[in-house]
Amino acid sequence: SGSFKSVWSNDSIILAVDNGNLVRVIPDTTYTKTVLKVNVGNYSMDYTEVGSMVYYTNDSIIGYIQNYTAYELPEPTHTYKRKMPPGHIIDSYRGRLYVAVDNLIIYSDPSNYNHYDDRSDKSFYQFSQKLTMMRSVSDGIWVSDGNIIIFLSGNSPDKMTRNVIAGYGAISGTSVKIKGKFVNGVFYDNAVMFRSDNGICIGGNGGKFINLTEDRLILSAASIGAGLAITEGEIDKYICITD
Repeated sequence: SGSFKSVWSNDSIILAVDNGNLVRVIPDTTYTKTVLKVNVGNYSMDYTEVGSMVYYTNDSIIGYIQNYTAYELPEPTHTYKRKMPPGHIIDSYRGRLYVAVDNLIIYSDPSNYNHYDDRSDKSFYQFSQKLTMMRSVSDGIWVSDGNIIIFLSGNSPDKMTRNVIAGYGAISGTSVKIKGKFVNGVFYDNAVMFRSDNGICIGGNGGKFINLTEDRLILSAASIGAGLAITEGEIDKYICITD
């Protein structure tokens, strides 16, 4: 057992940071752990699943896990190419890796999750402040810079459109992906659920958006948090802790 932070899981692996190391957690009675990478630091770790791999980053390192082994990104061999940088949020969308680095979104080459084009205008979006959310759905990416909520619609970065959806921001760390949920009679196939400055929200495909609690719940101010979506029986729950 240990003091686990930045916990993430899919159907085949549970990952966490324990005492500054990236570990695999075995869900037995004592939560046995296997160290995958040492000295990753104590920054919050973010993850995204890409096929059989899980990419991870925490502002100081970036890499991926495959077959329960951690790897560093390979060095590029072509002109104008660099390894994807570490950041504080990571996700994948339409054959590319996306990494939030402060107020920038850096996106990888198509079908190459490890490298990006380092020419000045080829591989990034810029926003006014440090991003607090970046989560993809089927036809776009939900983004917040802490002041507004944006839906980036489109299939490729050079053709995406910025759509301002709400005049308030998402709370850092609270976003989780959900699938196949009916909310107030509306079906959300692929969606992102998160806490905002004004309530608990869902953003879905096509920029579909709803604030679930705006008219009936006043939340205290927060700048950071953690979110979890679970299903118990037939009841879907979103659990969020903020500070």
